[in-house]
Amino acid sequence: MERSEEVGCIKQANFYEGDVHMITGGYMRHRIDDLDKDNFLFKYSLIERDVLGDKIESVVYAAKFEATSDGGCLLRLLLNSM
Repeated sequence: MERSEEVGCIKQANFYEGDVHMITGGYMRHRIDDLDKDNFLFKYSLIERDVLGDKIESVVYAAKFEATSDGGCLLRLLLNSM
């Protein structure tokens, strides 16, 4: 896996048996598809996994951070799966 945060790099998330989200261990690999730092937009795709079974063929995520009037931020997350 790559340490950089550039378009095209691959990130892996590992899950361990007993993790709050998992009954058994496993992993997911995501590829960064677009990174627009000026507009706070981040797009990435699920490219490989051994969790979630065969019910999901592909997943594409788009995350956008927007400033709020109280000085915080709002995260808008769009998820497309097949």
